[in-house]
Amino acid sequence: MLSTTYSLEATIRILSIALGATLVGTALTLYILRLLLSPVVLTARALKAYRDTKTLLKLPIQFQDEAGILMANTTKTLHQLDDLINYICNYDGVTGLPNRDFFCHRVTELTTQQGSRQMLVAILVVSVDDFVTISHGLGPERISFFLRALGQRLQDLVPNPHLLAHLDTGNFAIAALELQSFEAVIRQSQLIAETLEHPFYVSGRHVKITTSIGISMQVLE
Repeated sequence: MLSTTYSLEATIRILSIALGATLVGTALTLYILRLLLSPVVLTARALKAYRDTKTLLKLPIQFQDEAGILMANTTKTLHQLDDLINYICNYDGVTGLPNRDFFCHRVTELTTQQGSRQMLVAILVVSVDDFVTISHGLGPERISFFLRALGQRLQDLVPNPHLLAHLDTGNFAIAALELQSFEAVIRQSQLIAETLEHPFYVSGRHVKITTSIGISMQVLE
């Protein structure tokens, strides 16, 4: 009878110890798995944040193991993707110049930051006359080359802090900021018209154009 009781107590004690060891082992295993999965969870959270709100979360990139490499590559890829999306949304694919939306945004941003001082601002819209005929005559590849050359020539004429943008097809815009006088705007437009009268060389062809320039001026106070 004593032997049976002792055996039962011993069995219960052994089972209790085994159960406790199992629980401790399970908890330790879950803790280790959590640590191992933490980089994956952080990476998934960063991807979801960028997908949903275009927010770039900061991931730890100092680790040299596989998890650290995963987070570093994810961070690099997200920043490259964000730069690419920003370029596609804000810049013209042919000329590389700011597009209409980004131009309007930057002009609004700069003019609202002028504070209490007066500022003379002029918007010049440079349009290539009879652009459709020129485009049909050159074809898609040559017209792209022509637009890039035209954009580059305009860039050479536009000093800082002025802004230049390609609005669409044969239309470009210049935001002339911090001007000293209305006469300066007229001189700038005359210089642009005269410079663009010189022929462009497009794949062995001389392309001569004329332009129309519209000007809108305002004194910001």
